[in-house]
Amino acid sequence: MCFSATASFVSAAGLAAIGMAIQIRLKKQGDKSISSQAIAILPLIFGFHQLIEGFVWLGLTGTIDDNFVLFLGYLYVFIAFTFWPIYIPFAIITFNQCTPKIWLVSLQVLGLLVGGYLFYVYVFYDPVEVFLACGFYSGCHGIIYSVKDPLFSGYMKYPYLIAVTIPFFLCSNTRVCYILGPAILLSFPLGLFLSEAATFPSVWCFIAALLSGLVFFVLRSESEGQGIKKLGRRW
Repeated sequence: MCFSATASFVSAAGLAAIGMAIQIRLKKQGDKSISSQAIAILPLIFGFHQLIEGFVWLGLTGTIDDNFVLFLGYLYVFIAFTFWPIYIPFAIITFNQCTPKIWLVSLQVLGLLVGGYLFYVYVFYDPVEVFLACGFYSGCHGIIYSVKDPLFSGYMKYPYLIAVTIPFFLCSNTRVCYILGPAILLSFPLGLFLSEAATFPSVWCFIAALLSGLVFFVLRSESEGQGIKKLGRRW
């Protein structure tokens, strides 16, 4: 599989369209609650993330200024490494509309620790380096966001994975729990299969971005015959 500026821009446009369709659906349902928006805006954020990477591609291929590329690289890394592990647990806690249980609170703390630590690494310890992954036969097929972890040397991806996937399984909405959660979780091994170690963050974000479009199907109203079912468990 080959990734490019075109792939990033097309996915960004598609996710923007899905995000707007979700907003129109919620408006028709009369749902203006912040709790619904916590999940509803995921495709829009992922779309913005892919838009950033599209411009990074253009910069690395000489279309736009190098200094702007560095700024975009840091913005991309901030969303990927810091924003997501903090936001996902928060979004599920907000969406559940109930007193957060111990497991979700623990995952929120984990997300804050992971996101905060990685922020320290790429801002204060070692600057981010952004460059193309190119092969003699395959050409340039990915982007490498080089962040050198001084303590965990790659193992940080596991607590990161826990923080950005497990909260979905603790959601009181059955479709988020049984559709969106497994899809995002399975994107991790799929990303490993389709990428090299250096390009994994970019590939995984691309796959997860496409899967975020499932939000359109999990936020359906009762009037469409698919009422939002709540799980009766307590975490």
